[in-house]
Order: sequence, then C-alpha cells, then structure tokens
Amino acid sequence: MGRKPSPRSADDASNMNLVTENNGDNATADSPHIMMQVDKLHDKAKKNAAGFSGVAPGVMLGHYKVFGYQGGTTEEVVIEAALMAAQENPDIISVSIGSHSNWPGAFAVLMNRLAIQRDIVPVMSNGNAGWDGGLSINAMALGDNVLGVASFDNTETPTVHHIGKVSVNAGEMANFTHAMSRPGSGWDGTTMPVMALSYDTTTTDQACEPLPNDTPSLKDKIILVRIGGCHMWYKAGNLAAKGATHLIFYSDTEPSGASTL
Repeated sequence: MGRKPSPRSADDASNMNLVTENNGDNATADSPHIMMQVDKLHDKAKKNAAGFSGVAPGVMLGHYKVFGYQGGTTEEVVIEAALMAAQENPDIISVSIGSHSNWPGAFAVLMNRLAIQRDIVPVMSNGNAGWDGGLSINAMALGDNVLGVASFDNTETPTVHHIGKVSVNAGEMANFTHAMSRPGSGWDGTTMPVMALSYDTTTTDQACEPLPNDTPSLKDKIILVRIGGCHMWYKAGNLAAKGATHLIFYSDTEPSGASTL
C-alpha cells in the first residue's frame, strides 16, 4: 500500500512526544500508549463475527503528540511533528487542529512544500468551529496543494420519541413523550407507580450523592429525577443502590437542537 514507513513499536513512543519538559506547564509525561498498533486492531477485526475490516486494512499509522495538559499547542510544535512525520516517508499527513485566519500560516506553507517536493498528501481540518460560520476556515487548510476536509452537523437533531401514559390519583390517562436511553430497554407494557425523588424541581443535584440510609426501597417504581448537578450515570447508580430499576430524567428546558419525529 504505497510507501512503507519504518516500523515502530509502542516502546518508541517517547520519540513521538513533542510536548516535553521544554513546554513548561503544558508538558506531559511520556506514555507507551501513544502509538496505536492499528495492524493488531485489524487482525482482531478479521476474527469478529461481523467480519468487518475497517477502512484501511494493513495500514501503518504513526501518531505524534502535540497537545499537553492545557489542551493547546503552538505552530512550532506542530511543524516539528510534521517534519518528523515526513522523515517516515508517509503517503498522507493528517492534522485535525488549527486556528482561524484569513491567510495561510507557516504550517500550510510547509504542507504545500511537502506535497510538491515529497509527494505527500496533506489532509487538514477545514473548520473545527462551526459556530463561526460556514466560511470560517483553519489557517492550516488554506495552503496550496492542501486537502481541506470538513463535516457538517444538522442544526436540528431528529429524535424518535416514545409515548407513555400517566394518570394522577387514578384519574384520566394523559400521554407524554420520552426518549429511551437505548433501544430495546424493555419498557414496553411496563406499568408501575411513579415516585418523584423530590418535589423541588429547582434542585438539580438530586441523587448526585448516595441516598440516605432511611430511603425507602425504590423497587417496582418508576423514579422521576431531575437532570443536572452531575452525570446521569452517577444518579442512576445511586438510585439503583436503593433498588430502582426504571428511571425517568426530566428537565425544565428543551434539548438543544432536537426535533421530534
């Protein structure tokens, strides 16, 4: 498959880390897990029941670490990583980082030269910041002979809602819509009393901490709990510890960008 770079093992990861002690507070420790052994992943894929093989069977992939603890980097570090990658004689150099600019930066100039002189295909992210508009482009992707790649998200996310029924004090049934946490969750035909964990709908951290010892059993009830304060998995774990098996999370706001089918 094209040019074959020199093999590297995961033990060589220290040579691929560009964010060392020279980067001050942004430095990170070396890790033997930076190099992903994609060939082994493909070998495992061939043995799975579905028989999938991924998009590039047999590919050899090199990773160059340019981000540190602070989550950012500099153009100099990324350029150094690209030069190291070029020494491995790759077919493609792919980078999905960058900053917005009206003009190509030094990195884009380097990628143009590598494309012309070394026949390397530079693949750069076109945006990474859709909120800036469809015409906002990364400086890295503005260079000549650079392949800019972008994906687009819908402004609205279609969501399939399920219909449930509820009554208060044995009164008339009323419909309500809800989204399942995952398909096939086993709620079809489920009839249980609904128990609100709290009647204070402004308290967002409900069930973020383990429930008190005197909490009654939550078994055989649908527990109504407000979203917020912590991840829903923490809430679910604390409620399950008291016997809860069915939960409904609610919020006082509409999901951002969601539309109902």
